[in-house]
Amino acid sequence: MIGDRSYREKPLCELTCFGILPFKDIKAVGLIHFFGVQDKKKKEGTRSEIPTTITLLFPEAQYNEICQNSPQIHRFLERENKMFLSFIQEEEDSQKLAPIYKSIEKYLETL
Repeated sequence: MIGDRSYREKPLCELTCFGILPFKDIKAVGLIHFFGVQDKKKKEGTRSEIPTTITLLFPEAQYNEICQNSPQIHRFLERENKMFLSFIQEEEDSQKLAPIYKSIEKYLETL
């Protein structure tokens, strides 16, 4: 997804992109949102940025709808990155994902 030269020249924290991939074995389509985050626990000699992805899976039958709405979903995920970042960086308990999940679910119902 980030093989394009223009992407490789940017720091990961300035990069966001998305793609749609089929998951034929589970009869689903995935909208993959890629972004970079600063590593708060950076060790000396390691990268200060962490490549991160969020993948939303939808039934295969919704492929056309997902393709049509993918720019809006991508913009929503870009706005919501702050919630994801705090969860990722603080290594929060997985139960704290529920509000994030509910936020995504509520947004997708409006499409």
